[in-house]
Amino acid sequence: MTVMLKKLLIIFTFLIYVVNSSFGQQKLIRQLQNTQSDTARLRLFQQLGDLYQNRRHGKNFPDLDTASSYYLKALALSDRVSDTSKYSKYELLMRLGEIAISRNDVTKGTTYFKQSADHYHQKGIPEFEAKVWERLGTKLNYPTDADLHVPQYYLKAINIYQKLHNIDKVIRLYFAIAINHYYKKNTAGSEKLCLEVISKYKDTKYRNLELLYHQLALINRYNGNLNKALAYSLNGIKRMESTKDSTYAHVMFGEVAQVYQAIGDQNESIYYYKKTIAIRERLNMPQQFIFRTAGFVVQMLVSQNKAAEGLSYIQSLEKKHTPDSDYEAGMIAQAKAYCYDALGKTSMAEKNYLIMMYGLGRDSTDLGAIAHLDIAKFYADHKKFTQAAKYLEKLVPIDAFMSRDKEGLLAKVDSFNNQYVSAIDHFQRYKVINDSIFNIAKTKQIQQLQVEYETENKDKDIKLLKSNNLIQQGKVQQANYVRNVTLAGILLLALFLAFLYKGYRFKQRKNESLNQLITEKDGLLVEKDKLLVEKQWLLKEIHHRVKNNLAIVMGLLNRQSAYIDNEVALAAIKNSQNRMRSIALIHQKLYQSECLDLIQMPEYIEELIGHLKDSFDLGSRIIFEKTIDPIALDVSQAVPIGLIINEAVTNAIKYAFPNNVEGVIYISLIQTGTKQNELRIKDCGPGFNRGINPTKFNSLGMNLMKGLSKQINGRFALEEDNGITIKIVFETEEFVATASSSSKPG
Repeated sequence: MTVMLKKLLIIFTFLIYVVNSSFGQQKLIRQLQNTQSDTARLRLFQQLGDLYQNRRHGKNFPDLDTASSYYLKALALSDRVSDTSKYSKYELLMRLGEIAISRNDVTKGTTYFKQSADHYHQKGIPEFEAKVWERLGTKLNYPTDADLHVPQYYLKAINIYQKLHNIDKVIRLYFAIAINHYYKKNTAGSEKLCLEVISKYKDTKYRNLELLYHQLALINRYNGNLNKALAYSLNGIKRMESTKDSTYAHVMFGEVAQVYQAIGDQNESIYYYKKTIAIRERLNMPQQFIFRTAGFVVQMLVSQNKAAEGLSYIQSLEKKHTPDSDYEAGMIAQAKAYCYDALGKTSMAEKNYLIMMYGLGRDSTDLGAIAHLDIAKFYADHKKFTQAAKYLEKLVPIDAFMSRDKEGLLAKVDSFNNQYVSAIDHFQRYKVINDSIFNIAKTKQIQQLQVEYETENKDKDIKLLKSNNLIQQGKVQQANYVRNVTLAGILLLALFLAFLYKGYRFKQRKNESLNQLITEKDGLLVEKDKLLVEKQWLLKEIHHRVKNNLAIVMGLLNRQSAYIDNEVALAAIKNSQNRMRSIALIHQKLYQSECLDLIQMPEYIEELIGHLKDSFDLGSRIIFEKTIDPIALDVSQAVPIGLIINEAVTNAIKYAFPNNVEGVIYISLIQTGTKQNELRIKDCGPGFNRGINPTKFNSLGMNLMKGLSKQINGRFALEEDNGITIKIVFETEEFVATASSSSKPG
């Protein structure tokens, strides 16, 4: 009855999904029939194409023909609609390219992608061009025997990202190339590339380098080099912890767990597998990744003679995450089969192994190979060598361990069939592979690595204990010295007892006077603390009121603009409002902060840009690339910097990208020296009109930026190179700290 209820629940869930998908499809079609707007029809055509291309549930596979027809209709409209959002012509070309590649028409698909890349290259938007090449490489980067030259597209993206100083992306794409080498059986090339990238960036704080360590660990684990695999996986975790980037923590923990499993350290393996599962559940990742890792946990528990605990664990996980496909059901059945076999319930074990083969047996990845090996082991252990031979015949080993186990099982099968020569041959191969994996040198290296890793975390404790021991020894020596001096001085104390008593009385009177003075001082200190608190509160109130007054002025300007028809006057009012907003934001930051003088520039600039985006209703038309160092400036410098950014960004929006043109504005505030900073605002617009000298260009906004630069003793520069660049170099001013907060000297 319980099984029937589960099946009905799965069917009901699937029907809900199909009904919802059908409802969404019909809703889009009705909207399409009821609109004549080219812009609306373009978006609806693309949404329908996405619906058919991205279907993934059960047997509801992607309908590429229908998706392609909708994309082509949208493409026909794109020339009449100047839409630069995610519905643009060049996004459609990439989606058509993905469909062509899915149909194995790589040439046609690549052509679509190249058209998009050429467009962004001509428009001078390098980041978009890099994303096109990255997306093409990712679409082509899957296990295949075809020589698709995938690395060339990743390398195009890498060259652009290097020029943009996006090294995190560079490392991530080198990892993708290493994966491609591995798919093409070029293990040596994959390992060499990983080592080169690690050598180049290991002394930096760039992210994603742990992925290269993971790839090296995987390669060496599959080749049976467990000492190297353990070293690389542990180094990857150290790298991840040093950069404080846990994006790929579940991948790193999963790999080190598999290495410990191969070594035979069940406790460490279970620990890291469970950490992996916890992270994947928190990230709401696909269930198949959770089930597969849970299967490894069960294997470890069975190896520790805890089969009942393993069965309870997998059954509770199954209730928590109900399998919704034969593939996932096969993973659950595989884990149950391990437990039933260990508990002596042979018929239940066989039943679950057969369910496993139904779900995983046709899988071409390592899961299918593991399934064949598991059921072959089961039949061989129960003397059913004919059935074992049937599954061994289809087993294609994926690593040295599987090759070893297959040879051992074939030796048993041949021995049972009285084929002793073949059995000896298979057994000799088994010994050679096993010895290559677990030779004495490797075993010692593995043990040494484990000891080093475990003791590394204890070194600090040991150093602390040593330090405490030295302190205790010093205290003992000091106590002995005091004791000796005391004994020697007893005689002297007896001689001068009367004199000392008199001195004691005199000192007692002095102490009473001092205690009275101390009491008075404590009272003054308490009063001082109260005054400091009141001063801090008053400063915050002043900043709050200044911000509110500026808000009132902005509101008055907004009301005034409702009675003005002159566009020039309206633009001037809007510019004034934005300038006041940049100043008001300074005072808002000050009264919300514990520090009443310093402005944290990354947070301030982020909010200022957000306000400008909302003010001009940019949407995703203009991308802001920001590189802001953790710089804190005094209010006297932060206000001019905010006004300069406001003026520069406003000018770029109005003059570099008019008429809803898409583009990128680069904003950077970096520390170039001990006290020196550089502010740079650059757009990729058309620049000045021909005949205009940038150095002599005069306008209110330009004069304002120049004057503000002088106010902070900065050097103002205006450059024209594929757009307009405004650069201000200035030094951070230092101020003397008062008792309450940092402020300028009076």
